Amino acid sequence: MKIVALDFETADFGADSACALGIVAIEDGVIARSEARLIRPPRDKFVFTYIHGITWDDVKDEAEFGDVWDGFRDYWRDADCLVAHNAPFDRKVLFTCCAKAGKPKPETPFACTVRIARTHFKFKPANLAYVSGAARHRLEAP
Repeated sequence: MKIVALDFETADFGADSACALGIVAIEDGVIARSEARLIRPPRDKFVFTYIHGITWDDVKDEAEFGDVWDGFRDYWRDADCLVAHNAPFDRKVLFTCCAKAGKPKPETPFACTVRIARTHFKFKPANLAYVSGAARHRLEAP
C-alpha cells in the first residue's frame, strides 16, 4: 500500500497562494521518500508568516507551483490514498493550484488525519502537535 502525506502552507487567504509543500511517500508502512519545497505564490502579500515563518523574501526567487508540481508527480502516481491533517484545506489548495497552473489534479482519494484522529482514536484535541505526540513522533521543520 502506498500513502502520500501532503502539507501545504499558504501566503494569504487565496487557495492559489501555496508558498511551501511538504510531501512524504509511505510504502508498506515505511517512508520511501520525502521532500519539502518552497514555492513562489502569485502575490507578494504574506498574511500567514506568523504561522509558518515564510516571507516573500524567502520565496521570491523560487519557482511557481506549475513549475514544481511535475517534480512531485512520482509521489502521488500509483498512490492508494493521499492524506493531510485537515485534508479539506490541503485538497482545496492542491486542486486550486493545479487548475490555475493547468496541471491535472490527482484523482487519488483523500483522507483527513484530523477526522481519523477524532473518530478512530478519539483524540481530543486532534491538532497535529497532540496527534504527533500521542504517536510518539517528533515534529520537525525542514
